[in-house]
Amino acid sequence: MQVHKFSPLIGAEVTGIDLRQPIDAETRHQLNTALVENVALVIRDQDFTPPQYLAAVSLFGEPMPQHFTQYALPDCPLVHEVSNRHKDKAGNRVKHGAGWHTDHTNQERPPKFTMLYAVEVPDKGGATSVCNMHAAYEALPDEWRKRIDGMQTAN
Repeated sequence: MQVHKFSPLIGAEVTGIDLRQPIDAETRHQLNTALVENVALVIRDQDFTPPQYLAAVSLFGEPMPQHFTQYALPDCPLVHEVSNRHKDKAGNRVKHGAGWHTDHTNQERPPKFTMLYAVEVPDKGGATSVCNMHAAYEALPDEWRKRIDGMQTAN
């Protein structure tokens, strides 16, 4: 397994690993460390069935039930299909998460990570952005950090 940083602040590419195969404790530790250090990983050349994807996701922590249960796969309900082809009752396209958002921070116990597995990617649009909140905090002027230090969200 090789990990190559995209930039000093965010993102790395992981190659040379097949997450469908058994992963030993040391490799699991290396993957988790790479994710924590780089905020986001792109793990190349994976080809999952839904149960294989769920097993791969579980390498990073316990999967969390999702709130849009209508997109759950019948045979693997912890895996959801996210698509620009979903329609509402009136036949209009549904665009969940089209604006900037942070996944599941409204939960009492939010997940450690969010995982996506691209099955089909459009030629344009459909971008997913990721930010490094640690780096954003560190870049704040001292007076802003002092102002927000100790703040918490309400349950």
